[in-house]
Amino acid sequence: MTKGADEWDNKFIFRDIKPCIVKNGEVEYYLSKNNFNYKEDGITPSVLDGTDGDVMIEIPKFGYRIYKDTDNGNNILYVSITNNPAIVEEDPRYSYYAFTREDAGDLDHFYWGAYKGWLDGQGKLRSLPGKTPASNKTLAAFKQTAKLNGERYSISSYFQLVALQCLYLIKYGNLDG
Repeated sequence: MTKGADEWDNKFIFRDIKPCIVKNGEVEYYLSKNNFNYKEDGITPSVLDGTDGDVMIEIPKFGYRIYKDTDNGNNILYVSITNNPAIVEEDPRYSYYAFTREDAGDLDHFYWGAYKGWLDGQGKLRSLPGKTPASNKTLAAFKQTAKLNGERYSISSYFQLVALQCLYLIKYGNLDG
């Protein structure tokens, strides 16, 4: 397939990545992939001011592996993804690290803020359009501001970032993100 082509959006995992509104740790509704101002049907207006919740991207569970092939003098880095648990069990190079949390166990999805974190008037870290991102806080302080939204909230993890980087590499075929 062509790097970056729309065809990728119809392939497993990519087709199931969905923008949504999350409140109290639950999806309130899904948004149109083409225009967040509308719900998934593309007709009903969405509420993006924080009243309904935060704008997040739902990432479905998948296993990923990253390894180097050094056979025959090659030095090639491979990135693979799968939604088949049997493949993950067979090959120890695959992991679900992005979908595992100490406080919640294994997750079927993780949620990534569609917008950079903004601190509302109550000190909660929010994902809303048109807001100035928060800065000048320690990692621990950002974690605390995220937790003010509810027990299941946190800032993004290293492994979630790696999972997104794997998806980017596969879809766009380059490191120029």
